[in-house]
Amino acid sequence: MTEKDIQKISEQYKDEKTPLYKKIHERVEDMIVQQARKRKRIKTFYKTFPVALAMVLVISLAIVLPIVLQPNETTPGGAPSIWYSDSDITSQPLPTGDTLKKYVAENNESFLYIDMYEVAEDIDTQRYYKKDDESITVYLQETFTHTETGYFIRLTVKKNNIIVESLDNEINEPQTLSVNNVTVYYGITRQDAIAQFEYDGYKYYLGFADIDEYFTVEFIAEIISNMFGTQQAVA
Repeated sequence: MTEKDIQKISEQYKDEKTPLYKKIHERVEDMIVQQARKRKRIKTFYKTFPVALAMVLVISLAIVLPIVLQPNETTPGGAPSIWYSDSDITSQPLPTGDTLKKYVAENNESFLYIDMYEVAEDIDTQRYYKKDDESITVYLQETFTHTETGYFIRLTVKKNNIIVESLDNEINEPQTLSVNNVTVYYGITRQDAIAQFEYDGYKYYLGFADIDEYFTVEFIAEIISNMFGTQQAVA
């Protein structure tokens, strides 16, 4: 029964103030309320569905984005390569409030990081280490999200003599750009992008995702320029 039918019944018996009318009226009112609630639930679903879809996208990208765009090369100085399969390593978040910026300062490291701590709504920083020796850090990863603009940025950092199964896979025909005289390899689609470069003994992998089509090559270059801007702070 549609709401139009319900209203028609109500109008038909509105002048008959009998017990039967009262029962019909109460039933009609109840049915109107139920249909209104149903419409509200449908409306709420369509409002929340894009958000849920965005979360699925973020989770999916969290798995597939951090990949390298070219084969691993011989490391400077002839440092021996160390290979890890995904089953060799595990991870845990850094203590609450700790970031790559803080990690660099406290552990006398010299790698670059993204300085977006003041604008990101959520920051997750993970340390990946060898399962049988927690003291051996394989790589670090930091993720920035900003729900208002829809962007998602993930930075993965490791020493360039370390080869990780899930990171060091080749992608066909990468494009290149130059930032701070460093060659950056990248691939970009309509709603996500990946980038990778080597600098001063470290490899950097960036994954970008955005449902609002915000990312461009210029934006990727801007983020990497931001990273080189942290070099003075590292020094």
